[in-house]
Amino acid sequence: MLHEEYGLEAARFLEKTYGMPYLSHFPPFGFEGTREWLLNVADHFGCTKEANEFITAEERRIYPRIIQADQYLTGRKMAVYADPTISLGITRLGAEMGMVPVLTGFTVENEGCRRKLDEIIERYEISPQVLEEDNINFKFLAQDLKPHLIFGTSLHYELAVALGAFFYAINYPTSQRLRVFDIPLMGYQGLLYTVQQIGDEMLKQDLFDETVHDARHVDEKD
Repeated sequence: MLHEEYGLEAARFLEKTYGMPYLSHFPPFGFEGTREWLLNVADHFGCTKEANEFITAEERRIYPRIIQADQYLTGRKMAVYADPTISLGITRLGAEMGMVPVLTGFTVENEGCRRKLDEIIERYEISPQVLEEDNINFKFLAQDLKPHLIFGTSLHYELAVALGAFFYAINYPTSQRLRVFDIPLMGYQGLLYTVQQIGDEMLKQDLFDETVHDARHVDEKD
């Protein structure tokens, strides 16, 4: 079960009615989230050794690619508003990549995600403003905090444009783009795709600022 806020009741029903067991764990976003999720599933099926071998091989393959984007992601301020599990995962992914989560919003309340977010805040020494079911104040706070990136729904597209921030659609509704296929966000492939998209945009912004405005972001990123 990837989204506890929407799947827990159904999972409990299936277990009680049909004896079908379920696993509830936070989705595989980023290095740490993917590792935890795979090991949680592997432990249930008794194949932890095989899972560790796979994880080691994948992280060796992925890390050299990810590090190329480090100079463009480090120090960038980010804000996210999405369903709790997605918002939690993106906040942790951003912190892993050296970005600075300044604002994290949940579309609905979820105690499990809030507890996990507190763990992430302590682990990565970040201090985002946290909102639950409060899209209006999310917009006001974003205007004050001026993030470089906003992860959210189509409802946040105009906000990002007004702030000059890169907008990344991660939650429904996503009506501002054609959905020919679902963009991968989870797992190692999702990590590669996300970093590629953000890194490209930040690189373009840096090049534009240096060539047009004769300005750089070094002080902010340092």
